[in-house]
Amino acid sequence: MNAEVRTQTGKGDSRRLRMKGLVPAVIYGTGITPLHIALSRHDFERTMLKAKRNSILKIAFGGKETDREVIIRDHQKDFITHHFSHIDFQAIDLAVPIKVEVDLNLVGEPIGKKAGAILTSQLRTIRIECLPAKIPAKIDLDVSTLDVGDSLHVSDLPKSEFKILSNPKLTICQMSIVKEEVVAAPVAAAEPGAEGAAPAEGAAPGAAPAAGAAPAAGAAPAAAPADAKKEGKK
Repeated sequence: MNAEVRTQTGKGDSRRLRMKGLVPAVIYGTGITPLHIALSRHDFERTMLKAKRNSILKIAFGGKETDREVIIRDHQKDFITHHFSHIDFQAIDLAVPIKVEVDLNLVGEPIGKKAGAILTSQLRTIRIECLPAKIPAKIDLDVSTLDVGDSLHVSDLPKSEFKILSNPKLTICQMSIVKEEVVAAPVAAAEPGAEGAAPAEGAAPGAAPAAGAAPAAGAAPAAAPADAKKEGKK
C-alpha cells in the first residue's frame, strides 16, 4: 500500500484527511520514532478484504521514506459509516520473533454430543511468539474425541513452529450436560366464600353474612327476627 507522511497531527488534521478519502494512521515499533502517515481508505479497505489477522503488510512511501513491513495492532471505525477512521501499525523485522494473538479453531464433532452434551468454548485466542513469516492464520484443535465431562487446555495444543505464551492451565473448551430447571406449578388461590375461608377484612368474628348473601357451607340458618312490637293501644 502507498502512503504519505503527515506533517501535521491532531483532530482537525485527521478530520480533513477523512474528508479527502484518506485514513490517518501511525507506525510504531521497537527502536523507531512513531511515524504519522495517511493512506487511501479505498485501497486499505480493499486490502483488508483479503487480509487475515496478523497479515504482514508492506507500506511504501515512494522513496520519500523507508518502506515498512507492518502488522495491524489496532484500528477504529466510524460507528455510522463503518469506514476505518484510524489505524495503528506495528513495524516488524522479518528476522526477529514477534508476540501476537492467534485465533483458535475447534475442529470435529465431539462424541459426547450423542449423549446430549454441549461443547462450550471458553478461550478463543492464544498468545504466541514466532517469526513474522511463521505466524499461523489460525490454530486448529481436534475436539472429536471429547466425551461428557472432558475438556481441553492450552497444554493440549499441538506443538508447532511457535512458542505458546498463554497459561497452559487455561481451559479452551469442555463438554457438559445442561440440566433443565424444574419450575414448580403455581398454587391455585382459594375462591371467595369457600368453606373455611376467613371473614372479610374488618368483619367481626361470627358476624352474619350480608343481606341477600348465602350462608357459608355447614353454617346454621340465621335466626328469624323478633316480632315487631304491636301497635300501641287504640
